Amino acid sequence: MPPISTPHGDHDFGDAKTPTQFLLVRSLQPSATEQVLANGIAKLYKSSRSSSTTGNEGSDKPLTTYKGLVSTTSGIYLGAPEGSIKRVLLVRDRRTNKSWGYGFVEFHRVEDAKKAFDKFNAQKDFTISSKPVI
Repeated sequence: MPPISTPHGDHDFGDAKTPTQFLLVRSLQPSATEQVLANGIAKLYKSSRSSSTTGNEGSDKPLTTYKGLVSTTSGIYLGAPEGSIKRVLLVRDRRTNKSWGYGFVEFHRVEDAKKAFDKFNAQKDFTISSKPVI
């Protein structure tokens, strides 16, 4: 009988051509809980600062421009709408109940997941509990 390996979510993602409302999050701390995962992914919400600073709720217009250029480093225009996480699922060992270091985040809509993923990709390092995740 071959040795049993610990899953890491390497085969738990779909076809990149067919987006879903789920994001796979890997490399979590072993001590991560569902609440830690949810709080970490909430950092991928669109910054509330963008709509309140423009004075135009829901507008995607830039906050400031300089000679027609818009800063793309702040990321305030990226992200899912606040409250768009539907549920989080942390994958655990059935016998020990310990986390296997990965989980899934379900958003209410595919578009929300895509926006969160875009914000994730725009960041240099994204961490949950001070640990970079993929």
